Amino acid sequence: MTVRRISPPADFPLSALKAPKDFLDCWEAAPADPSADAAALARAVMEGMPNWVRRLLDLRDSIVAPLGLKTARDLAAETGGPERIGFMRVMERRPDRIVLGEDDSHLDFRVAVTRADGRALMGTWVRPKNRLGRLYLPLVLPFHDLIVANGMRRLERG
Repeated sequence: MTVRRISPPADFPLSALKAPKDFLDCWEAAPADPSADAAALARAVMEGMPNWVRRLLDLRDSIVAPLGLKTARDLAAETGGPERIGFMRVMERRPDRIVLGEDDSHLDFRVAVTRADGRALMGTWVRPKNRLGRLYLPLVLPFHDLIVANGMRRLERG
């Protein structure tokens, strides 16, 4: 199986969140380790990012910090709170699915990773809350697609 973007299944953990102006996507891959639980798959994608992705996140952080938005660097450095994978808070965790996310002043987002029948699905839901969120989302989506596709290809390679 090659990495591909698919319509989110009705039973995907983020599907029920989608309202008309929200963003929701879903990607599918066949992980090299089909026995890995959802948290291990999420870690492989979120914590194994290549340098070009880290540089993009650093650039994003330097642009949004003066606007008062949460930075990936600040979120990853938080201690004493909920479990995190990468810079994202674990919001729900089961062996076959994990939901990560954050809420900020401009938007709320969730990332879900599920595994079943030898395949992994990864999807992102975003709800812009205001004008800044509505401006921000289309600016980051092209990079989002590149980053997610890269992460899912890494899952397939192992």
